[in-house]
Amino acid sequence: MKLGIFGDSFAVAHGYETGWPGLVEKIFGNCNTVIHSCSGTSHWFSYKKFIENFQNYDTIVFCHTNSMRWPVLPEGEQGRAWNIGYLNCPIMDPYNKVRKDIMSEELLNYLSFNIFRDINRLCLEHNIYLVNIFCFPLDFILPPTKFPVLIDLNQISKKEQVIYDGKLKFTGELNSVLYRGDRRDCHLNTLNNKRLADIVTDLIKNKTYNIYKDLLQEYDWDYRDPAIDKIYEMESEYEKSISNR
Repeated sequence: MKLGIFGDSFAVAHGYETGWPGLVEKIFGNCNTVIHSCSGTSHWFSYKKFIENFQNYDTIVFCHTNSMRWPVLPEGEQGRAWNIGYLNCPIMDPYNKVRKDIMSEELLNYLSFNIFRDINRLCLEHNIYLVNIFCFPLDFILPPTKFPVLIDLNQISKKEQVIYDGKLKFTGELNSVLYRGDRRDCHLNTLNNKRLADIVTDLIKNKTYNIYKDLLQEYDWDYRDPAIDKIYEMESEYEKSISNR
């Protein structure tokens, strides 16, 4: 099997063998996997990568990001698309002040609607099996597709918790306070990366069609993971050592 993975940071792992893309490859064994995903990027960025590469694969997993991310940014800033409208960022603040005057939500949703439709059409025409994963809540009505659609991946990420400095905290909120990157692979703990890999693998093995699944509501997840606790415990000890110098 030749597997191509496209998307944003929900399809990017710091440790290849612990993130769900690497786990999928490991489960299949004879799978040649290439990850074209890039953190912080837009739907349009992933779509362009798809157009350039999709014919190299017989199976594709496409992680659709938030439709509100601007499709075009200055050269070198494509990974800042996630900062548009969501997080104070000195580089993006000038754009955030006028973002709704330049690119309306209606336009951005129109782009995402057609990106989704085109990806599904091309995979169908070229006999490529496709799994659609939506990382964020949908802002538009999906056009029909025979390929599986999994939604609300970020809702699982948001519910995960970790012990930091002796206190139980939501992992995503803690990352925002610490102003540093997520220490989880694909914004999921190790247990949930494994669970998502199993779900995706099962769909691919069985060539499942015509399903629409809410990941949060229709599957069981673990919101606490001792392995992630250890990582953040090390972070906490490091912060204390710095402050005591």
